Amino acid sequence: MSDCPRCKLPLQAEPYENVQTLFCEQCWGHWMTSDAFVAVMQSDGYKFSDTEKESVLRKWAEKSTDSELDPIVKCPICHQLTEKKPFSDDCPVALDLCNDHGVWLDASEIKQVQVYFDGLK
Repeated sequence: MSDCPRCKLPLQAEPYENVQTLFCEQCWGHWMTSDAFVAVMQSDGYKFSDTEKESVLRKWAEKSTDSELDPIVKCPICHQLTEKKPFSDDCPVALDLCNDHGVWLDASEIKQVQVYFDGLK
């Protein structure tokens, strides 16, 4: 079993949007393969309420996303430093990517990227 790159506690296998991920019960972060990440973003399983969407958009407008301030984490699979990359040019969320194994999403980041991606559909 892999450990959380933030908390160092064991990650738990848990489905998110019907996609298998590794979840940290302490910080609520998710580790997933790149394919799993794409599947989550394309999922229509959860619909965000207008209030949830407004909360994310307000946070972006205030430029108060935390993802660029978070320290870079190590991949829980290969233990190499991940690369912090913006999800897209107009989405302020920066993801922690391991080109070989997947992506780490902190608790608020997964929701923020889903709200952004939902707006593209």
